[in-house]
Amino acid sequence: MKMTIAEIIAAIDSQSDDLPRRALEEAMERPADVTEPLLDLVRDIARDTVTVLDPNNRSIGYVIALYLLAQFRETRAYPLIVEALSLQDVDMDMLFGDMLVEDMARILASISGGDLRGLRYLIEDPGNDPRVRKTALDALYALVYCEVSEREEVMEYLTGLFCGGLERLPSPVWTALVCTASWLGPEELYLEIQRAHQEGLLVGDRIHLLMEEVESNYVYGLEMGAPHVTETGAHGLVGNTLFEIGGHAMFNAATRLKPEEFFAQSW
Repeated sequence: MKMTIAEIIAAIDSQSDDLPRRALEEAMERPADVTEPLLDLVRDIARDTVTVLDPNNRSIGYVIALYLLAQFRETRAYPLIVEALSLQDVDMDMLFGDMLVEDMARILASISGGDLRGLRYLIEDPGNDPRVRKTALDALYALVYCEVSEREEVMEYLTGLFCGGLERLPSPVWTALVCTASWLGPEELYLEIQRAHQEGLLVGDRIHLLMEEVESNYVYGLEMGAPHVTETGAHGLVGNTLFEIGGHAMFNAATRLKPEEFFAQSW
């Protein structure tokens, strides 16, 4: 017997740390039925942040909802998560945990529909968490890598960031910007990248490796006669939610997916 929509959402938004496997399977089969209540869970991130962050609230329903909506390519989730990622004076680690740096770029790319405006807002606001700004830059790369957006459009935007669109102060955002430009093929921006490096705008303990990568990608593009988009293997769009999150440690070991279940999956 099928679960009702209310039962699916209740299982996804429960206080239990059990993997809601059946609810996920049914939700993935019935996207038209579950999308609206899933969007409500995402709206609550910004609308009711106090409740979401209440230490007595153990639900991660909004996190699961984001993966499902990303799998559905639901563009209505895009402005909602941009609003949540733009919240000021909110601990993004408390709000999103590891997902912020592990999968948020893929989620943003999956729900953007190729619309760069939300990503631009996240990147350009100096009040946003630097990791959020980096995630949005990673999402730009993912859009090109997954052939949702044209490289030329994204490189034109990155050029604007290098040439006045980004505050010219040392920041991990500059490091992320150079990394994104390098992955997309740094030919057009090679001189701007060198200038940013010389001005000390890049920060981090692996800058020399990044600049070596820039040089390597630049030379490779010249040899090939065209820019080359690097294949990182880690920036695909969100797929089957059960397999995206089912093995995560946020679920108790008794219910989360076992390694053999991943191996049996036909990708």
